Amino acid sequence: MEKDKNYFNQKGKNAENILHYLAKKTFLADWCYLNPKLPNKKELCDLLVVYDEIAIIWQIKNLKLNKQGKYDQSELEKNLRQLSGARRQLFDLKTLVELENPFRGKEEFNPKIIKEIYLISVLFGKGEEMFSFVEEIKKYKVHVFDKDFSQVVLNELDTITDFVEYLREGMY
Repeated sequence: MEKDKNYFNQKGKNAENILHYLAKKTFLADWCYLNPKLPNKKELCDLLVVYDEIAIIWQIKNLKLNKQGKYDQSELEKNLRQLSGARRQLFDLKTLVELENPFRGKEEFNPKIIKEIYLISVLFGKGEEMFSFVEEIKKYKVHVFDKDFSQVVLNELDTITDFVEYLREGMY
């Protein structure tokens, strides 16, 4: 059983590492906060991007297909709940979160300045052909990307402004 737990921990870390690499190598580098922690040292989310009045909360899952060749719906829903929980911690509970970025140093997250919030679920692993879609958890819309689409969107959109505009358009 311990071997299984380590395997899944490593599998999840590999997915996070790929997204972190993409984020650092693209226009997001200056505004990325990798694995921000709550005061109790638990991870808030896999990646938080804060740019001006915009917050983008990312959660990554490395999923495998079920016997029908589809992602396990309960695993996708778990990822969406984690995003909703991170949003709740930041904006409803206003939990103190210290952020750190190699370019900007340490700073405290200030939810009062945020006017737009986007949630992104990234599904890594061998998966069904899906590209990108929008899901809903509670009353919040979540952009769901697969690994390939994440790479394309982060490399092809030239600026953070272009990326946010893409997210805005996908909300309707």
